[in-house]
Order: sequence, then structure tokens, then C-alpha cells
Amino acid sequence: QLYGGPESYTIEKFNINFIKGIWARMYSIISKCNVIISNIENFENYDEIVKGAPNDWSDLLGQAYALRATMYYDLARYFGDVFYYTEETLGLTLTELSSRDFIIENEIEALKAIEPLMYAMGENNHFSDQMTQNYVRGLIGRLCFMEAGYATRRTDLGADFYKDKDGKTISFDV
Repeated sequence: QLYGGPESYTIEKFNINFIKGIWARMYSIISKCNVIISNIENFENYDEIVKGAPNDWSDLLGQAYALRATMYYDLARYFGDVFYYTEETLGLTLTELSSRDFIIENEIEALKAIEPLMYAMGENNHFSDQMTQNYVRGLIGRLCFMEAGYATRRTDLGADFYKDKDGKTISFDV
């Protein structure tokens, strides 16, 4: 109600099950993306797939990375620090939160590596209904703005909780 929102925003009408559903759907999408990434990266001819010009397999791999990064972007915006599942953690039960900085920096790095191997808008019949090289460039920008901008931080996780992708502790004096 602070910003003149509709009556449905009042605490009496807040539906936690709706939020739980968003959380579950996002992690379901992340899980599917991780399976695709893992399967393609385990192909015998993986080195050929990621060498040279974009191809159908490298583009599919890029779309999986892009969709996963999009989910983490939204999870970080809505929830802050969350669980970080990747193709390397398939089948594991994670019990500790990961810093949003760690997650976002890893996703940026993955996107920068895969972006040249994706089709651009209009190439190979790729348009706005698919993740394209153009979308990934914009997503990298949004993730960078997120990393550079203001965000509230939890104080109950310890002074060394927030780390960058290299494990260096990030301090927040203000």
C-alpha cells in the first residue's frame, strides 16, 4: 500500500503459496537447464561443438545457459541469496545458501563464454521466441548492473558470507 498499489498487495491477502510456486518453477527450469548443459558437455564431440561458428548444438547449449542465468537473475532480485544448482551439482541436495554475488558472477562468466557460439537474432530462423546472442548480451548487461547496484544484504550469515566468484570476501561498510 505504500506506493498506491492495488488492494491485493495488503498483507491480509498475501498468498505465500503463490511465492512457493514461483520458487519451485524457477528451480524446476534451472534443473532442466542443468541436465541439458551436462548432457551436451558430455558428448564425445563436445570440443567440435564449441569450436568455430555457431551451430545447432552450441546454440542449444547457449539457450540453456541463458535460461538458467535468467532464472538466477530473477531469484536474486526476488529473494537475494539462494541455493546455487549447476550442472556440477546435479543430484546433490544443497543445504547452504550461496551469495548472490557468487551466483551472478559465475553466470556472467558462463554467458560470456557461450555468447559467441549462439545464433544472433534472425540467423538460422532465430527470432524473439528463442534465446539469442542478442538476448544474452542484454542479459549480461542486466547482470552487471545488478552487481554494480544497491541491494539489501543479510547480516545473519556472518561477515565473510558474501564472496565473489574467486572466493574473495566482499565487505559492505555502508
